[in-house]
Amino acid sequence: MSFLGKMVRLATVHPPFINSMSKDFRDEANAAFAAKLKRSKLYMIGARPRTEFGDVRIVDTANDIARVEIKLAGKTVDWGYINLQANVPLGGAVYAAWDDQIIQIGHSRPAPGEKMHSHTWYTPDSVYWEKSRGNPNLQGFNNHGIVCNYDLLYVGIANKQDSFERLLNKAHKGRVEILTEEQIRYPTPSNRVSDEIVLFFFDIDPLVIQTWAPEDEMDDMVLDINSSRTIADAEKAFVSLLKPEYNNVQFKEYPRGKDGLYGSGFNVYQYVIFENFTFNTPSGTFNGSRNEFGLGSSGHTIVVEGDNVTLYPPE
Repeated sequence: MSFLGKMVRLATVHPPFINSMSKDFRDEANAAFAAKLKRSKLYMIGARPRTEFGDVRIVDTANDIARVEIKLAGKTVDWGYINLQANVPLGGAVYAAWDDQIIQIGHSRPAPGEKMHSHTWYTPDSVYWEKSRGNPNLQGFNNHGIVCNYDLLYVGIANKQDSFERLLNKAHKGRVEILTEEQIRYPTPSNRVSDEIVLFFFDIDPLVIQTWAPEDEMDDMVLDINSSRTIADAEKAFVSLLKPEYNNVQFKEYPRGKDGLYGSGFNVYQYVIFENFTFNTPSGTFNGSRNEFGLGSSGHTIVVEGDNVTLYPPE
């Protein structure tokens, strides 16, 4: 008897970023960022107390090494080193400019009142995203379990477009509602709700596993992964199990449905988040997992088998 299974990993196409930075990603001068976000068809919206860079100091002037603190709700919770020089190719002078939300690195010092033309930049979220992908210019920053910990508020997909157009370029109802209804988690005069709302742009990385029995026909081999149905099913799986507060439709009949994977021939299919993110939801906590070697096996897994849906905890 043949067996057909699918493992779907959800990975972000770009580091998460706070909502107040979204205008920079819509800027025509930053078209490269928009191009990355357009690869996404599934997105999530989370929230977390204000996270920012604390003390930033150049501790090795010969090699341009900066020691950087990460603060969460006003308290220093982590720190690490950034090799500024290695982030700028072709040698020459290295300039860095920073505030509490972004560190920019480039060749030229900006004129007074102008933005820096940076070659590389980091935010509190992106240092952990880059480190999980083996960025050799980052050392330390080991406390992702505390920093990359979010309240999951909304899960959505872009059926007829991409996540960039659906979530950023248009007035997304869920995002507007969240910005209107959410309370500030870290009350401080310089803080805004928009500084605590975090946007996640996911793509899927499906792996199909198929075995055949001697009596099976090779014509039954699955060649079309059918990403649109997988994305639709992924949205329903996460919403129905985790029940984010701002998802009005909870897909109570999942896994049954016409546009997902139900009845498509899979004996079992499962979903994991291939990132070091923790999402807190009304139904409990969901942990993702990823390391610098491109592996992730210590997070939660949603497993669908027939009419049964099970959330398995980390091993």
